[in-house]
Amino acid sequence: MIAKPTYDTALRGYIDLVQHADACAALHENTKLFNALLNSLTEEQWMHRYAPHKWSIKQMVQHISDAERIFGYRMIRLLRNDATPLPGYDENHFADYGHADRYSGQELLTEWQHIRHVTTWTLDHAPIDMLDFEGQANGNPVTARAIAFAMVGHVAHHITILHERYGIA
Repeated sequence: MIAKPTYDTALRGYIDLVQHADACAALHENTKLFNALLNSLTEEQWMHRYAPHKWSIKQMVQHISDAERIFGYRMIRLLRNDATPLPGYDENHFADYGHADRYSGQELLTEWQHIRHVTTWTLDHAPIDMLDFEGQANGNPVTARAIAFAMVGHVAHHITILHERYGIA
């Protein structure tokens, strides 16, 4: 995948965080960065909240996994030439009912790694002619290519939050 999408306004904030022009390469690099950042955390760090009523790192990682699942579902629908409008979701509702603190941080990271593996495999094997098929998600036009870049940007956004708000180096 060579060109970044230029028309997907709903995901622009995430897409703009991606430095690569190739979404597959960006996904692979982004995966390595996220794994390296989280692999060394203690269980105490996983439970940290930078302020009252903010997500713990566990909840953040579960949120990233949930978002990746939803993005992945949208992506596969588009790659299969399905333009059915797809609904949005409430990330805070998902976090409230995800019960992330029941799991170890490493379990949550492993879950995300499995989900990301499916994402990268799907994108690595996507038919090139379907990457720019346009559908609708959350009331906005979107392509599989845009979703792939948004996935990378979403993780990059949370990496920045981990550095700046949670103090994870």
